[in-house]
Amino acid sequence: MNRAHAPALLFSVAAMALLAVAAFSFPYAPLEDFPEWIYQGHVFNKLVEGQSSLLYEVKTYPVPYALLQLMVSALLLVAAPMMASRIVLALWGVLSLVAVHKVIARNAVSPWIGWPLLLSLIVFNSPFWNGYLGYQSGLLVLLFFLALPRDNRSDWRWVLAFSLLTFFAHGWGYVALLAFIGAYALYDRRIVSCGAALAPSLLLLAIYRKFNVSHSELTVMFDLDHVNPVLYKLYTLLKSGPYHNAIVFDFNAMAHFGPAFLGTGLALDAIFFLALGALALMALRALGWREIGARPETLTGVGLVALALILPPTGFEMANPGERILIPGLLALSLAFFSGYSPSALVPRVALSGAVLGGMALFALGLIAGGAAYRSGTAGAEAMAAKQTETGARYSWFGHRLVQFDSRMREAEKAWRHDALPSEPLAFETGLIANRR
Repeated sequence: MNRAHAPALLFSVAAMALLAVAAFSFPYAPLEDFPEWIYQGHVFNKLVEGQSSLLYEVKTYPVPYALLQLMVSALLLVAAPMMASRIVLALWGVLSLVAVHKVIARNAVSPWIGWPLLLSLIVFNSPFWNGYLGYQSGLLVLLFFLALPRDNRSDWRWVLAFSLLTFFAHGWGYVALLAFIGAYALYDRRIVSCGAALAPSLLLLAIYRKFNVSHSELTVMFDLDHVNPVLYKLYTLLKSGPYHNAIVFDFNAMAHFGPAFLGTGLALDAIFFLALGALALMALRALGWREIGARPETLTGVGLVALALILPPTGFEMANPGERILIPGLLALSLAFFSGYSPSALVPRVALSGAVLGGMALFALGLIAGGAAYRSGTAGAEAMAAKQTETGARYSWFGHRLVQFDSRMREAEKAWRHDALPSEPLAFETGLIANRR
């Protein structure tokens, strides 16, 4: 085997193994909010087929969350909801690994930096395990944009195509793409042509903002009114590390395995950030402030991170909008520091790779144990609330309530098998359909 392909093979196998553990430890893909989108995909299909409903309606204006929902709805024409969720998980895994490989190759990033960094930051980030697959599809489109040859990133034809595609993937992915395109257009002196190419997607955004009416009460839902904003932003940054905690109703991996589990996870995060910091300093010494500072990705990254810092804990019909901008900002800064840099130091590269692989293995352990608890039938929402009160807030750190919409998936499965519309109102209304009022 060619040694240059070793990191791609190693991390691809590890990634697909983790996805397989997730998919087959439960009867469906256990991503926190994802069952709601499966549910809505089935509802959308029934409405499009012509079934009348007093509960739901299809939106008649462009929606920047449509790409994933259309894919899910298409899969539900041939597969039951639980199986469709696993197919989406497999597709996400393959497409994301292809995108990561292309970004690393195109931007001349060392594979021993690029693979562990992008797996942690993009592929298996906190929004992924939270089930925000609409947002993840926006990041995926952004990765493919960054895999274009450098000159094409400000070419009006590619700008037009990717701006429209990203708009229909996710709103925050679209905002991040605008930041990247703006920087490339500025550096390449193509502001007029890029601005014209962005006009159709900006028009769609204006139409969406005009007709979309928010009925969200996220501040109440997530109780984030009184969080310390500085600590919350720091916590958001730390969540880009490799450690995550599986919560399955009353099962909590951190509480189940004891303090060693949390200690190991925090140690892996510390190694990850220390190794990344060391590699960034080495890149800075090798390339110099001037070269890194003169790159358009630096301008993009600084701008997006600054925006992430000032965004409130809730807003725009979602919790923690700053995280949606922080991730592409960190992606931009990663490309600014590591493009064209090939480190010779072995220890930080091994430490970075080991931390990410260790974090994936630790989460796989939590998934397996959580899946066993799920199958045993001991899990339940009331037990979960009691367990959280008993164990304390620290056991929710880095946590993902993987099957909190379990009843939603089962309702979708039942309705699909009976070829009927379900009867519960939508939990989120950011997609192609809404509750009637």
